[in-house]
Amino acid sequence: MIISRVKRKRFRVDMAPLIDVVFLLLIFFMLTFAMQGQGMDLSLPQSGSASDQLEEPLTINIRSDNSIHVDSQPVPLGLLLDKIKEKVQIRQNQTVVIESAKKTRYEIFAQVLDVARQAGIKVFTIVRDEE
Repeated sequence: MIISRVKRKRFRVDMAPLIDVVFLLLIFFMLTFAMQGQGMDLSLPQSGSASDQLEEPLTINIRSDNSIHVDSQPVPLGLLLDKIKEKVQIRQNQTVVIESAKKTRYEIFAQVLDVARQAGIKVFTIVRDEE
């Protein structure tokens, strides 16, 4: 009877995946390394004065007694359109903030909003006061 020896496979490290990973890392670091002189020359616009950028929006306040105030000055509903047009003409910021008290009647709020739209206002911020 002849018994042959079983040949064992010897363990060998395959270097191909390791070389692929090293090349990928090399490419990554070459692409992300910032060299002096690289980049784009940009011409950014200059900012205006701080007062132009920080201009407060027009504030319309509807108080709990249903009185209307434009920039803390009381204005009757009939004259509100003219007052808003007058105030908006001299402002760069065309935003209107409507502050309404919690117990304001909805019809007053809707009328103020409609008048502001008639005056040409397109950007509104609506705030509910906790009076």
